[in-house]
Amino acid sequence: MTDPFARARFEPVVGSSFGVEGPHGPTALDLVRLEAGPGGPDYESYSLEFQGPVGLGQGIHHLQHPDLGPSELFLVPLDPRGGLGRYQAIVNRAITPDHQEV
Repeated sequence: MTDPFARARFEPVVGSSFGVEGPHGPTALDLVRLEAGPGGPDYESYSLEFQGPVGLGQGIHHLQHPDLGPSELFLVPLDPRGGLGRYQAIVNRAITPDHQEV
């Protein structure tokens, strides 16, 4: 079974949009960057940076992607840039025999 938080799942969708419920109804966030963090033989760390409308609060957000399906990520607002909101999710996960990187 593929781990829903494996970095390899998100790599091919950088540059695409995720649906999310915003403060004024459904909206979209664009995944603009995936940056690998320090990892090891049995864990990985990475961050996802999204861009979209200003106003999403910090917390768990339910995202929907046409290829990945639903995901729940804890998003933290970053400083806006160019009039757009920026949001970051940081993922640290163990790689176990049941959840090998794909």
